[in-house]
Amino acid sequence: SDCEGAGEQFLITTKLSPGETLPDEAIKSGKIDFADDFFEKPAYLTVSGQLNAEMFACALSSVYTFGPTFRAENSNTSRHLAEFWM
Repeated sequence: SDCEGAGEQFLITTKLSPGETLPDEAIKSGKIDFADDFFEKPAYLTVSGQLNAEMFACALSSVYTFGPTFRAENSNTSRHLAEFWM
């Protein structure tokens, strides 16, 4: 994947306090019980819809996406947008 963030996934959970993290090995080994979490299983977000679009492009001839995009870096200048649609 050539999207920004190189396809990195971020765990979304209600089981943590702000700033707290779960070790990857605890998630992969199944030691964390997500049954009482909002999604009831591990759930992830990516930095781009491109990962889904790549899968659909293999099955369909044309794929178009349009959605909100947010810059992660501090780009508060007159030449950069922090949020935009693409």
